[in-house]
Amino acid sequence: MAGHTKGPLTLGKLGVIKGGPFHQFTNGDAQSQLFMATTGLDMSHQERDANAAHLVKCWNSHYELVAALQRYLDCDSARDVAGDTPAAQARAALAKAGVE
Repeated sequence: MAGHTKGPLTLGKLGVIKGGPFHQFTNGDAQSQLFMATTGLDMSHQERDANAAHLVKCWNSHYELVAALQRYLDCDSARDVAGDTPAAQARAALAKAGVE
């Protein structure tokens, strides 16, 4: 599987999400690696913009949240007990995010 676009995403106008490095052009600059537009047939402008903002927040906080969960699990091995514990929930969330 190919790697994803690195770096943070930015929220543009009309629910547009952009990412990747900026490139200079004669008529300005732009982010060219990632460009997503959010829309839906039965979706209001407010819902579209809220969905786009949520996607940007999730993308931009992913690595910090993963690191925090890993630090939590690494700081005390006694947290690794069987059952539905915060440590088990943290491991499940990391697995769902594709992190070992």
